[in-house]
Amino acid sequence: MTDDLYDVRVLALDVPRRYVRLRAIVVYYDTDVPYADLPNDPSFFLRLLTDTAQQGTQMGDLVTWDEIHDEDWVDANTRWFVERVERVATRNHPFTDDDYEQLPEFSGRTRKGRLLREDRFMSADYDVVVTDPRWIEHLQPGAYWSTASYPTRADQIRPGKGADVPGLRTTSAVLALFEDGEDHRLAFSDDGRYLAACSEEGELVVVDATDWHELLRVHPEGYSSPMLMWVPGRHVITLRDYLKDALAQLSYDVVSGTRVQAPTQVGVVRSATGRHRVDLDYGTFITVHDDVGAERTLPVGDPESEGGVDTRRSVAFTADERLMFAARGATIFALDPSDGRTVATIDNDGLEVEALGVSSCGDYLAILSEHWERAVSIRRVGDHQVVTRRGIGPRPGRTEPLDLQWSPDSRWLAINLLTTDDEDQYRPEIHIIPIGLPTDPPARYGLPPTRP
Repeated sequence: MTDDLYDVRVLALDVPRRYVRLRAIVVYYDTDVPYADLPNDPSFFLRLLTDTAQQGTQMGDLVTWDEIHDEDWVDANTRWFVERVERVATRNHPFTDDDYEQLPEFSGRTRKGRLLREDRFMSADYDVVVTDPRWIEHLQPGAYWSTASYPTRADQIRPGKGADVPGLRTTSAVLALFEDGEDHRLAFSDDGRYLAACSEEGELVVVDATDWHELLRVHPEGYSSPMLMWVPGRHVITLRDYLKDALAQLSYDVVSGTRVQAPTQVGVVRSATGRHRVDLDYGTFITVHDDVGAERTLPVGDPESEGGVDTRRSVAFTADERLMFAARGATIFALDPSDGRTVATIDNDGLEVEALGVSSCGDYLAILSEHWERAVSIRRVGDHQVVTRRGIGPRPGRTEPLDLQWSPDSRWLAINLLTTDDEDQYRPEIHIIPIGLPTDPPARYGLPPTRP
């Protein structure tokens, strides 16, 4: 039928008010399942704005061909151009096989290139508000064109709030601490000063998070299924083997590099002060201990539904210890750890959660999702909106995420990755992602500082 994906029409335009109403008509249906869908992501509309922007227009001169064809660039920078998008009308959606059978008879075009019997096609109207009148001054009411533009996943950061969001497209450091073994644990010290990692063979390494140099490396015998935990408030890391005696513990002062005695660290995940601790579990209930020895078994979701909570990866506490997030399947539950009450449920768009972290302020979740292209996403707790996302697929020459940890000082997100090559040889790495996205637009766009 066509190599283009959509036809686009300008229905209304008010340049001073930074407003344009667009109609997007799906014209590409040569796919099996599903048919090309109606776009909603702001990234699609940034691409549309550059479709007809010639040199000599603001959009044509500012945004280069290389930039608009770079998905990472578009997703990172859409927010400087598109303020908001609202779908205001929808036609022939959802699209059915019967609808598709009607298309060949009506799929021709007029001499001006417009669709005949446009009413048979799937389409939607959108109100788009841009950040500056210059971005739409090249458009005209009634303008009509075909486009191969498509939606990706634009960052959707609230004005002035980027400082708390990890920059998933930036890597500050890559730590290759182990030669092999794909499953290793990560744990930041309570002040975020140190990062401890342990391989599945029990080798323990601690690095200084100021410059990522190695402070400590030990490989005790008999710790083949290790659990890592810092002693609350101290630079002492503990190592236990959960397949053996869970109370048998090795403790190391990471500053002096020496073995020390330390209180036994119960559980596999703890809150900031150790007031709440979660046992090693995988099921529909999790066991929580408090600092006076009381034990509670808390339900997570419907006990009759499938799947369980991997407490090693999918439980995280807010810094104030008032909330505990636990992921089960494709749902994240916000629980009150003191009584097990479910405060909120967050749907992860149907994607199973493999690992979970929470910012120290409690406003954002870092989520590793099971998907054909494994993805790390940052989701806002307040409205459940994904604010930034990066897919990292397990393909040759790429990396596959396995686990993640958000540092308590909100400076870093550490992601445990498995790097593969063309021969499917792999090497474990830890990628250090900085926290903080720009809060103001680049100076070259000539935009004022972001309004709070």
